[in-house]
Amino acid sequence: MDYSFTSSLNPNLFDEFSLQHPLTSFFQSTAWPKVKTEWEPIYTGVYQGTTLVAASLVLKRNLPLNLAIFYLPRGPLLDYDNVELVKFYFSSLKQLAKKEKVFLIKTDPNLIIDIKPLSSKINLQDHQDLPWLKNLKMAGLKHYGFNLGMYETYQPRFSALIKYQDYDLKVSKGYRDSIKAQKRDVELVNLTYQDLPTFIKLLKETEKRQNISLRDINYFEKLYQAYSDNIFLVATKLDLQQALIRQENNLRRLEKQISQSNSETLKENLSYQAKIIGENVSNFQKKIAAGEKEAFLSTLLAIKHGSTCELLYAGADTSYGRYYASYLSYQSGIAWGQKKGCLTCNLGGIPGTLDDGLTTYKSFFDANMIEYIGEFDLPVKKITANLFRFAYPFLRKIRKYILRD
Repeated sequence: MDYSFTSSLNPNLFDEFSLQHPLTSFFQSTAWPKVKTEWEPIYTGVYQGTTLVAASLVLKRNLPLNLAIFYLPRGPLLDYDNVELVKFYFSSLKQLAKKEKVFLIKTDPNLIIDIKPLSSKINLQDHQDLPWLKNLKMAGLKHYGFNLGMYETYQPRFSALIKYQDYDLKVSKGYRDSIKAQKRDVELVNLTYQDLPTFIKLLKETEKRQNISLRDINYFEKLYQAYSDNIFLVATKLDLQQALIRQENNLRRLEKQISQSNSETLKENLSYQAKIIGENVSNFQKKIAAGEKEAFLSTLLAIKHGSTCELLYAGADTSYGRYYASYLSYQSGIAWGQKKGCLTCNLGGIPGTLDDGLTTYKSFFDANMIEYIGEFDLPVKKITANLFRFAYPFLRKIRKYILRD
């Protein structure tokens, strides 16, 4: 084949190619390096004659000890059935890596190898006979394996996905719960760049609850600016005075029912409800007395890339869990993607074990589980790369340094 490789592909041409490619991802765009500013972007491509047939954003990160790493987030974009093209691309990239003092190339192609309803029982299969896997191995890449954990690789190997053509916004449990939120006077509020502190505050609630560390405001400022034309940032809020009035009315109604009931069991159930509502009344009174007029309950950030809507980050104050606010903000992100003309909505990563609360929550929106082929290593300096691969599980604790912005 008459192939030629370039490591200086015009960024505009790269974006044009990426947006039209069936394997495109927001990671494979010129906007992404504006977020990952500690990585150097390299736009690579392969021409067959005068036709561009492959391209990838390659991120280079300098590490201590005069080492460097290449990372192709959800790349490259090419025909993985064409083994000659796969071999040529990675052979050429390896030659570039040697010049750049790179010891290891990492990639996690945007190849979906299975898709099933998230709510169904799933028997995960071994895909060792997959042609794409064989072709990548023939190009010298080492497969990380079919791991199940969300944090074992750079990107989760499993995600929840909605196909809009098969999706009815008004059928899922998530939609029904979002209606409950509205009936409890929860309002949707569109946020702007200036409102990022509100978004971060709610995101921190999720960090504390799940014992994880996400990103700081600097990261989200860059993310907002990079995708400003295709970003959706929303929150839900509650008018505290209005909420107090509603709760006081509910409390009086329950107290009346308790006094009129002759059933001890019913009285016990009603008393339990009254106790919770009484606590809410007391809490709202304290907040109002302190000068608070409203409370933000949940938030969501989504972006559009090509024909896909990506729900990237969500947070919620669980002390308002009975208001179902997170369902309203999440549902609004899904609806936004549909209005923007997207074909799919990616709800983000889930563990392959499918046995956690995050998976259960996303299943409420009638999503599918999609399984990616996984992560690959292409060693450039074999000894150093093998040591890195061996030590990687132990390096996860300092992974923030390796991958930070």
